[in-house]
Amino acid sequence: MMTIIFQELAIHSLTSPAPNIFRIRLSAPTLAEQALPGQFVMIRPLNIQEPLLPRPFSIHRVLGDRLDILFKVRGAGTHMLARMNKGDPLEIRGPLGKGFRFGEEEELVLVAGGMGVAPLLFAAEYWKGLFQGKARKKLRVFLGARTREELLGLDAFQRLGAELHVTTDDGSFGEKGPITRLLQRVMVGRVTGVRLLACGPTAMLRSVQRWVMKKGIPGQLSLETRMACGLGACLGCVTARERGGTVSYVNVCQEGPVFDAREVVIHDRT
Repeated sequence: MMTIIFQELAIHSLTSPAPNIFRIRLSAPTLAEQALPGQFVMIRPLNIQEPLLPRPFSIHRVLGDRLDILFKVRGAGTHMLARMNKGDPLEIRGPLGKGFRFGEEEELVLVAGGMGVAPLLFAAEYWKGLFQGKARKKLRVFLGARTREELLGLDAFQRLGAELHVTTDDGSFGEKGPITRLLQRVMVGRVTGVRLLACGPTAMLRSVQRWVMKKGIPGQLSLETRMACGLGACLGCVTARERGGTVSYVNVCQEGPVFDAREVVIHDRT
């Protein structure tokens, strides 16, 4: 079993790749060595009284002994993080949760909506590393965002040799409209040898879930949900999962955040 690390780390760098979106880089050798795509960490700024509770963040990238966290300012916790500086201390708990699972698939398809790109770049880089020196595998990436400014990771995915398909809500880059509509139009007919990973807003995940089940494609969905502890103690991130016709309720922080698309029941609050 992987050990959960509790540690204090100083911010190595804090940058803003897009308006209201920030990237924290941490020098964290042990955490970087243990982290797997799809897992997350809980982060709380130290030396301040608010926010009292940590916030969950997907692991965006692992670069040697460094680790990147990508986030959008949404509330008090992320607003505080965005105002921090290089060298400021953070409390880090992780790596937490169950991440993406890979196999011998010939093609990996990633579907990201908005900040759903955060865990999927790590997944793409990790998957590519698994097959270095082996037969060529195809990586196909579907990226959707509200505007051109909020499209993240384009250059990084291109460096991986990904076939990119892009949409924006306002039509400022790529096609106009939801990324799921483009996914269904591009991947028509019989689809085999494919594994699909998705992360994004609830409506997008529901659409992807229906599509992969109809196609019979192995799919995994990473849920975005509120968490208070990340350890399963607070029961604040419960979701429904159906197995063998039986519905049970599980903690996203322990049994997820990545779930089999055939099993997870996606609620509005995710």
